[in-house]
Formats: sequence, C-alpha cells, structure tokens
Amino acid sequence: MSMPARSQQGMTILEVILALAIFSIAALALLNSLTAQVSFTGHFRDTLIANWVADNALAEQRLMPQSTENTKAEQEISMAGQTWFLRQNVSQDEAQRLLTSLEVRADANTSAPLLTLDGFSLPPEKK
Repeated sequence: MSMPARSQQGMTILEVILALAIFSIAALALLNSLTAQVSFTGHFRDTLIANWVADNALAEQRLMPQSTENTKAEQEISMAGQTWFLRQNVSQDEAQRLLTSLEVRADANTSAPLLTLDGFSLPPEKK
C-alpha cells in the first residue's frame, strides 16, 4: 500500500531566502534613487533662487539710467534667507547694445558660478 501524497503547504526555506534577497535588492535600488533625488532637489532649489537673483538684477539694470561705458560690479544680495554673490559685467557690442552678463554664486570664494545669465538692452538714448 502506498502512502497518500501530501499536498505542500507553505514555502520552503530556500524560497523564503530567495524572496528576501530579491526584495532587499529592489529596496536598495529604490533607496539609492531616493537619495539622489533628495540631493538634486537641493541643487535645483539653489539654481532656481539664483535665477531669481539674476532676473531681478537684470530688471533693475534695465530700469536704471546707465552709462554706455563698460562697467563691472560685485554685490551681495539676500534672498530666501541666504546671501548670494552677484558679479555683473556690462559692455557694449558693435550694434551699440548693452550686453549685461551676470554670474550668481552661493559662496564668494567659489570659482564656478551657480548660474550665468546674459541680457541685451539698448542704451538710454536709443530706447
């Protein structure tokens, strides 16, 4: 007489270990992705605020009466609870337009700017 076949109930230890390994690999990949997104969020925030600083400076430069000679200026601007360092260079091109080049840094000692913005405007007598 043969023994009746038992139906399997539950999972073997090997299946459990394999399932845990797959889950842990997927969880580590997700954690790595989330960490990268959080660090990029801070960089995007800084770039956005630096863009606002540069846009404001460019708008102020266009509204103020200005000379047509080449000028360079540096200033500190406070925005969003942080001090930003703005370097402004105004020059004139062949068509008598004023070219304003703005560089925004989060730290005065940083060599590379966080954002560079260029804008053109007509000199005061041609507006």
